[in-house]
Formats: sequence, structure tokens, C-alpha cells
Amino acid sequence: MVLAMTRPTKHPKTGVYLYRQRVPRDVLPVAKGQQVTVTIDGKSFTLKVGSELKVSLRTKDGPKAKELAAEAQSEFNRIWDSFRGGAETLTNKQCVALAGEVYSAFKLIEDDPGPPELWQRVQGENATVQANPLIINPLAIRKEPQDRREQRFGPFVDVVLRKHHLTITNGSRLQLLAHVSRAMDEAAALLERRASGDYRPDTNEERFPEFIFPQASSVAKATREANTRVTFDQIIDAEAAYRSQGRETKPFPDKTISQYKSRCREFSTYRGKQGKDASTVTLADLESWVEHLQKKTENTNRTIVDKAKAVQTVLRWGTARFRHVKALETALSDVSKFRPPRFKRKASDISAIWFEEAPTILTAARLANDPRCRWLPWLAAYTGARISELDKLEREDFAEHEGIWYFWITDTNGRQLKNESSKRIIPVHPALIAEGFRGFVDSKASGRLFAKGAADAVRRWFHAIGPFHEGVRPIHGWRHLFEDLCIRFAVPQDVKLALTGRSSGKSDQSYGKTLARLPGLHKGLCLIEPFDLD
Repeated sequence: MVLAMTRPTKHPKTGVYLYRQRVPRDVLPVAKGQQVTVTIDGKSFTLKVGSELKVSLRTKDGPKAKELAAEAQSEFNRIWDSFRGGAETLTNKQCVALAGEVYSAFKLIEDDPGPPELWQRVQGENATVQANPLIINPLAIRKEPQDRREQRFGPFVDVVLRKHHLTITNGSRLQLLAHVSRAMDEAAALLERRASGDYRPDTNEERFPEFIFPQASSVAKATREANTRVTFDQIIDAEAAYRSQGRETKPFPDKTISQYKSRCREFSTYRGKQGKDASTVTLADLESWVEHLQKKTENTNRTIVDKAKAVQTVLRWGTARFRHVKALETALSDVSKFRPPRFKRKASDISAIWFEEAPTILTAARLANDPRCRWLPWLAAYTGARISELDKLEREDFAEHEGIWYFWITDTNGRQLKNESSKRIIPVHPALIAEGFRGFVDSKASGRLFAKGAADAVRRWFHAIGPFHEGVRPIHGWRHLFEDLCIRFAVPQDVKLALTGRSSGKSDQSYGKTLARLPGLHKGLCLIEPFDLD
């Protein structure tokens, strides 16, 4: 299971950075409630696993926090692997090395160990446990004997195992307990000597080797191998989840997610068996795919460029959401060298519905049985709004103010808009009211005015009543025409921007947008004269 690396977050009161990550679903049932040890910047913290794992980075410095976050992520990955990997079998040398770490921990107090009697008593208690390691109680419900060494030395074993995120077999634990027992005897004897004033060099330390992490189990190996790969779908889902977090966020529209996944799946299919793995993408892969698409007559160079850029964009998201998968950085660096094929953009006058064509289309709309084909062309012609904005209008979006009938284009009820400027008030043109559109709206009790699939329905209808000039865009062409109508009838620029939901880039563009502007918008819109229909 691949988890996106999170970012360090600053505590709102103290300013100290924290690092947290959700516990992977596959280990949550086993890990939740367990204590783990996380070592960062040489300091160890014992933490309890909940639905997430959180550790303080103990710094208020942003760049330093990023460095420590990578260290924390490495620790977290080892913790998750320890829960996935099953019990490890330790060698004798590894058990001695771990016992040495317990020994070294007690040596930290050798400068001020307390009275020698304390350590004499510890050695005596250790000797008692070692002489009689088993507890046999014939009256107990549990008939199997208990190990006194577990009671006395088990907590020290748990500490050192948590430090290394190890789960070991019962046999290895018994072996480790024996070595820890001996190491504790030696530590107590050393501290007794120190308490008595003997600070001659300690030769016991030399017998403890450095701990070498055991060979990973097959499960852990498979997990770590999986953590070096990530699919396009995983990246897109992670980016969508990231953009949906927090208050007043702007999540990805479902259509956007679907489009990116569709383009990346097409690329993956072309690549073959390993095609879904985004971390292995190369410049040669992308160039080969583009060449393949150019040989297919249904793809224009503009479409091909859009598809190639989708792959590049998803890789860029991947490097941000899955920072521990370093191969993604290599893949992104390689494909960033891609030189897209040139293409000639379609001229706006070709895309637009022409002024002389509009009356024919609007007249034909009067005869359409489908309300989408009946009213959406008229609405687009007299508002300049996108069909994708108009087809989701609801009865509740319409109201009257100062004698002017208007509607809101908004993102309420899960509707998606292109950008923030797209939210706007649009007065209804007198030609629409005269055509009977208000009666159509008033006939609706509540909810959406038009059924779903409007764009496809209008497109099919448009081509059925044609032909019109080659290259015309039956959906977006009305918006092009409306821009020309605003110039033809001298609609003020600020009114045109407000009606079409475009931004001038100036700061005042985001101000206002209340009903106070409605009369001015209505006055400007009414400058556009109705089309002359037969």
C-alpha cells in the first residue's frame, strides 16, 4: 500500500512543527493501540498508535522541519513494515548486540550511580531470577510455566525492540532475554564499582557488536518494493484528496478526475504490462506514444499535446504527494524535456456561431421537443454563459429585484464552475422573456430545469439541423458570438466581463458582486438588440 508523504504542520499556538500520517488500512487493526518508538535527530519518542501517528519535530524552523519530516517518514515506513512483516528470527549475534544497547543505556548514569548497596541488591535479585527462571503454579488456570526473566527483563527487551521496530519469534525472545539478563548483571556490577569510586576503563563494552538489522521477511520485502512504485490512478486520487481538504477548498470536479485518468490509462495501455507504474515513465515512452497518436487520423496535434501534458501534470503531482518514491522525480525530470508538436489554433471566427447563422438556429430551437434543445441555445445566445453553466440551472436560481428578473450562476449543490470569476448575476434579456422562457421556469416546482447530458443532446440536435460553416463549435460557439455582440452594440467592457464571468486581472474584479449592480448589468445587456427571426 502506498501512502502519500505528508507535510510538517505548525502548531497554531506554540509554532513548533509536527509530523503526522494516517495509519495504513492494512496494518491499522494490528497497530492501533500499540506503542512504538520513533527516533528523530538522535532523540527517541515512545508513541501510541491511533488512527494516525504523530510526532513533534521540536523545531520552529521551516526548512529544518522539512528535513526532519523526511527522517520521520523513514521511521514511519519501518514501523508499518514491522507490522506487515511478521515475526523475525534473530541470530545469536543480533541478540548480543541488542543486549549491548540495554547495557549502554544503563551506562549513561555511571557518573552518578547512587549508593553501591542499590546495585548490590539489583545483582542479588537478578541472581534469584536466573537461578529459578520458571514460575510453576499448580493452582493457576494457566498450566504452562511463566518465565521470571520475562517479568524482570521483558520491559527492557520491549524498549529495544520498539526502537528498531522489530517483532521477533518466541524462540528469539527467549534467547534475547538470556543475553539481556547477563548484560544487566554486568551493568549492575559496573555501576556498583562506579558507586564505590572505581572508574577504571570498562572492558565489557567491547564484547557487544553493532546491531545489524535482520534480513526483511518476504512480506516486508514485498511491501518495500511496492513503496517504490505508484500508479497514475493512485496519484490522481491522492491529488484529488489533497485538494478536497480544509475549509472553503476547491475540490477537483469529477469530470476533471475522469479526464486525467482516461488520458493516463490510454498512455498506460500503450506502454504495456508495466504501463500503470508512473515511476518508470521515460521521455522515450512519451515520445513514442505521441508518434503513435499522430499516426491515428482521429487525433489532432492539439489533442495530442493535451494528452501528453496530462501525463506530465500527473507526474508533477506525484512528486508532491509521494515524495518517498524518488523514481517519480527522475521520471518527471526526464519527461520535462519533451518538446510538444506544433499546432495551429483554430481561429475564433471559425469556432464562433456566425451572426447570420444564429437566427436559423434559434428558429429551429422553437420546434425542438427536448427542453434542452429548446432553451439552451436561446440562453447561450443572450447571456454569453457556457452551456455547462446553464444546463445545471435550478428553479431556485431565479428571482426578481427592482423589477428585473435575473438568475445566479453559482457552485451550490455540488455544481462545479471553471473559476471564482464564474460566480455571477445575470439579468434575463427581454428577448428571452418575450420568447416565453419565464413561463417555462415558473412551470418547474423546484430543482434542475434541464435533464443531464445536455451538451451531447444539443450537439446532436445542432448537427441534425445543419449544416453550418465548417469548424463551428455548437456548444462554445455562442460564447464567441456573444463577445462580438457586446462590441457590435457597444456594451461597456466592465459589464461584458461581469456578464461572461471573465476576470480583468485587476483587484477590483473580486469586489462587490451584489444585487446593487443588477440595474447596470441589465441596462448594458439590453443594448444587445434581439435577432431578427422570420
